[in-house]
Amino acid sequence: MDESNIINKQVIEKAVDEAVASVQKFTVRQLKAILTNQTERPKIIPVLDLGLIVGDYAIKTYKNHWYVTSIYDTEKETQFMSRVTAVLYALAEHNRNHTLSADIARYDADVDRITQKVNYFRHRARAGRSEAERTIANNRLAEFEHQLRHSRILLAKRLKMAKYFYL
Repeated sequence: MDESNIINKQVIEKAVDEAVASVQKFTVRQLKAILTNQTERPKIIPVLDLGLIVGDYAIKTYKNHWYVTSIYDTEKETQFMSRVTAVLYALAEHNRNHTLSADIARYDADVDRITQKVNYFRHRARAGRSEAERTIANNRLAEFEHQLRHSRILLAKRLKMAKYFYL
């Protein structure tokens, strides 16, 4: 009776392994079919806590930034400040609207760069050693805050355009 249990166990394990392999192959085939269907709007597929797949692009998060990588060209990776911006960039790239996607990437990078400068000068305005240093920092802070407002407006316009086209 003990040997028959071993044989049955091996047969069952083999059948389970074959079923799992078959389900994995089916899942990969279906996912490829969904992702490569160019006639419809691209599917936005959440992948557990790892990120998203938007058409031909994978979107992942790392340290408060979102990274967009093409599934076919993994060397090129673009960084974004928000998930919405990353998704709309991926949608524009998927639909071959390279002008819009380049604008979204450029304005998002500008907002990120200017935000870092605003934070730096805000700190310098409070922690300056002398009155002159704090005054200079406040002047630069006001200049960069104005640039930040302008860059956010430009980015918002491009995002609104992308939402109109793709969502």
